Amino acid sequence: MNPPEEPRRILLIRRDNIGDLVLVTPLIHALRERFPAAWIGVLGNSYNTPVLAHHPEIDQVFAYDKAKHRPDCGRLAVYTETLRMLLRLRAHRIDIAMLAGPGAQRQAARLARWVKPRTILGFVEGDAPAGVSLAVPYGDGAGLHEAEDVFRLGKPLGIEGSPGPCRLGVDQAEMARYPESAQRGLKLFVGRGNCSVCHFGPRFTNGEFADVGIPFFAAPGRVDPGRHAGIRQVTGSRHNLLGPYNDDKSAANAV
Repeated sequence: MNPPEEPRRILLIRRDNIGDLVLVTPLIHALRERFPAAWIGVLGNSYNTPVLAHHPEIDQVFAYDKAKHRPDCGRLAVYTETLRMLLRLRAHRIDIAMLAGPGAQRQAARLARWVKPRTILGFVEGDAPAGVSLAVPYGDGAGLHEAEDVFRLGKPLGIEGSPGPCRLGVDQAEMARYPESAQRGLKLFVGRGNCSVCHFGPRFTNGEFADVGIPFFAAPGRVDPGRHAGIRQVTGSRHNLLGPYNDDKSAANAV
């Protein structure tokens, strides 16, 4: 089946983690350049879609909750909310729903069937997931970087070449309230300071020991023993959580 010559409404479905969704943004950019007048939407889940907030090339983002992430609600209530959202999406009369993940995306295909697009575009390995009407053979996609892999879904729509950089949006109002000194610090942090190489993630650390700039020679003729010596001191102490003074005799709290 051939895609609509000029799709007016394109929906990308990616239901994995935050980083996986970010790797779809080069494809979104290419779709925007290829179809500048099209409505482009994204269907994801409640924990990955916030990363697309303020993205200038996306018209609308839809998110559903996975039941395992809503212990405060019964499964029936969660599934009912998801169904209502999918029916709202169906009213958009989607031309193409793209299963924007590697391999055969069977669960994403189920979501797409509820939306009832004119065309469902996705990878196939062996038998196509039910409902996929525009299939792209997965082939050796597993050997590619995931951004390159997913980018291949654009080929049936006339998108060729290699993916560009990942792109995210910025809240301009929040940026305007950010102090100039903090902006300078951020520029240094992600720029020539290379701080972000080691300091990243929710705890701003890669979890490794590193040189923090303390002189190697702590005093004439004496070197700084560093953190490794500190670890040996803690583990060798009778007063640590593995020692005889721990109230928890099972030492389970020492983990």
